[in-house]
Amino acid sequence: MFHQQDISVEEKLRTLYDLQLIDSLVDEIRSIIDSIPLQVKAIENEVENIQKKYKEIREEIKEYDKAIQQEKDLIKEYEIFIKKYASKQYKVRNNIESLDKEIEFKELEIELCHKKWKKIKSKKDKKKNFYANFAALYEKKKEYLSNKKKEFEKILEKQEKKKNFLLKKAYIFSKRIEPRLLQIYSRIRSRTKLAVVPIKKGAPIGSFFTIPIQVCLDIAQRNMIVMDEHSGRILIDPVLAEEESIKIYTNYKTK
Repeated sequence: MFHQQDISVEEKLRTLYDLQLIDSLVDEIRSIIDSIPLQVKAIENEVENIQKKYKEIREEIKEYDKAIQQEKDLIKEYEIFIKKYASKQYKVRNNIESLDKEIEFKELEIELCHKKWKKIKSKKDKKKNFYANFAALYEKKKEYLSNKKKEFEKILEKQEKKKNFLLKKAYIFSKRIEPRLLQIYSRIRSRTKLAVVPIKKGAPIGSFFTIPIQVCLDIAQRNMIVMDEHSGRILIDPVLAEEESIKIYTNYKTK
């Protein structure tokens, strides 16, 4: 327990809790600032994955084009072959039946090539539609990313201003606290972020351990600084906490 002669214990408690509230607001802002790069990275990864997918589809379409061209080339070869063998039919009398079979076989090959061609083209057309959808989605996501980055830049700028404003206020409040008490506050906050907490339903906020009734009465009287024996936090009564919360949030939270 700590005492100081120049200012009342109640004033010390109020100042400590004011500092805690401001520091907690700074923590919230830092959390927002830290989360923004992660949000941007998540969107960037999404855009990259879409881009990768539509590039893969584009390569598949190119492969279909190659396959179609191969079938077209084969058809030309077979047509040349048929013309060549057809001209021989007029020049030779032997093996006409064999030539007819060869021509018939090549005609079947041409028919098969046409079927393959149509089948590949059907797959290609589906892929082209799929590609068009992915390309549109990619452009949409790129625009979304660009807009989000601009939005995040504004948020960052605003939050940085709020943080700097609150840090200045925190510094002012810290100067009102005696060095030894401020050192204790800083040590506790470095572990749990919460160094000063009110009692709620018989227990400190953030703890399951109840406080003895006599200790709760001592805290409510505000004539001594009481620390929780389990967490080491400085304890205050809920009425004081509500009064200071209204004051701090009204004056600083929306700045």
